[in-house]
Amino acid sequence: MPHCWLCNAAILAVTHDGLVNDPNDQVDAQVIRLPLDRQILVGHSIVVDLALTRTRTWS
Repeated sequence: MPHCWLCNAAILAVTHDGLVNDPNDQVDAQVIRLPLDRQILVGHSIVVDLALTRTRTWS
């Protein structure tokens, strides 16, 4: 029951345009505040969607 110890846990998902994590190149950001299992699923889906979008754009 991790939510008992991490009741205020949140994920900050940030997207950068480029290869370096430069704040000036930040494209998008989301703060995900859900139960821990949902945070992981939503965070993972953001990464997968970004990877698929970048693959389509760069091909």
